[in-house]
Amino acid sequence: MDQERVKTPFPTSLDEEPPIFQQWGIALSLRQLLLFLFGVAIWGTLMKVTASVFSLNMVFTAVFWGWIPVLAAVVALVKKDGRPLEFYITDRLLYLTADREFIHKDPDADQREGVIDEAIWQDDDDDDNYRFNF
Repeated sequence: MDQERVKTPFPTSLDEEPPIFQQWGIALSLRQLLLFLFGVAIWGTLMKVTASVFSLNMVFTAVFWGWIPVLAAVVALVKKDGRPLEFYITDRLLYLTADREFIHKDPDADQREGVIDEAIWQDDDDDDNYRFNF
């Protein structure tokens, strides 16, 4: 039974993002491009608002808020463990802010090692079935 392999129109490399912008040797996906443009838009808005409210020079405010487009470029371009950095940061923040269940020692139980007869056992509710990928 020799069967020929048939090429399908389905993509086989779903982990790679197709580049939508290619210029000067830089290839950006749509996600990266939008994230960088959003950072530049926030930078421009804060620069103009700060310059007009506090009557400051536009160059000073551009330098003062200059970390925002740099941060946007870092978040857009850097990957950690093969995943985009914003996905990693989001999962990490969800993990840090999630409720945790701890095993508490019963104060009435015998504190000798290995003695658990007098402890009060309660079932843990499994409401949080979200799996974190770290």
